[in-house]
Amino acid sequence: MKALTLLFCLTLPTTAQDHSDGWEWSLGGSFENTFLAVEGPSPSLVKFDEGSYYLPRLELELEIRPSDYLFFHTTVRYDRGFDAGDVPDGEFRIDEAFLRYRPLGDQRLNFQIGKFATAFGGYVSRHDFYDDPFLVAPLPYGEILGVPVRNPRGASLNAIAARARGTAPGVFTSPKINWASTIWGPAYTTGASVFGSVGKIDYALEIKNVEPGAHASQWDLKSGDFDDPTFAGRIGYRPDASWNLGLSFSRGPYLNPEANDLLPDGLDRGDLPNTKIGFDARWAHGDFIFSGEVIYSSYETLQTDDLESLSWYLQSRWKAAPGIWLAARLGQTINNEVNGLEWSPDLFRAELAAGWRITPDLLLKAQYSHTTTHSDLDGPGRHLFGCGLGFRF
Repeated sequence: MKALTLLFCLTLPTTAQDHSDGWEWSLGGSFENTFLAVEGPSPSLVKFDEGSYYLPRLELELEIRPSDYLFFHTTVRYDRGFDAGDVPDGEFRIDEAFLRYRPLGDQRLNFQIGKFATAFGGYVSRHDFYDDPFLVAPLPYGEILGVPVRNPRGASLNAIAARARGTAPGVFTSPKINWASTIWGPAYTTGASVFGSVGKIDYALEIKNVEPGAHASQWDLKSGDFDDPTFAGRIGYRPDASWNLGLSFSRGPYLNPEANDLLPDGLDRGDLPNTKIGFDARWAHGDFIFSGEVIYSSYETLQTDDLESLSWYLQSRWKAAPGIWLAARLGQTINNEVNGLEWSPDLFRAELAAGWRITPDLLLKAQYSHTTTHSDLDGPGRHLFGCGLGFRF
């Protein structure tokens, strides 16, 4: 923590912009302080025991534009893990680093390579602390599923039955690194993409090293390969300034690369794909913004029927006064049964949040979440409280 404070102090004066010699570059960032408190097994993708937790985060962003055709961006963070509590002693991490080429010099056509957020869905473009009215991601982007990613035998009927009987650790009482999420936060995975905007249409197609539901530890290039890549994309339509609609897809292996050694001869993780289809919508009117998504996921397994999940959220944001807003969100995950057995608990989550932009660069937020498990299986804790104070420089 001393290192984090020192790094913040050293970098605070470095914010700069330069436009000399035809080059443009900027260096800025933020310092965010988030406090979370949970009851029972931690909900969302937070990874600490029952009680309270402090998550400071220093973020630096560097952008370099040699011309209208080239653009480089990197996001560097120092915190206690991308998911709260994942690295209690703190870590330095590069979450984004990509090079973008615009052959036409505008937004119509872009080629991008590096490490960057997934094109899937509508939430990712608004996941930043200063853009998201909440402190944690919505249910499809911020909760694990009982889909084992490290051991394919974890999806066998015997393993599912053992978890259902309580004779084996449940999904929410074993490490979250063992499981997938529908979408793991912004999914800063590694690969290449082509995207752009033409009139009222937005499009994006990407090839990545792992699928967007993979644990954050798998996002770097060294954790995946392109022998069995993931393909994902989104097509968006903006009929007017109020509406933004999108249809997304993703298909690729959900098992970690090391799981290949646990598969029968003749099979590899590419033979067990995950398929996702999503629809997102956003509507702004006056002081209100409404948005939501629904995502269907299907996971092929070795010994059982496909594991299928339907997850959705709907949220609203109201500008109560200049610089002050209130927000509410509902979300649900519904899973199929395999031979009459529940492989992951069905969840319902209700959330409230409030924010106050004290100055253009100083933001205070608070959130409460209540999670209900509609299942015989154990689920995450019922309550999460949080508050956060961010300063952008």
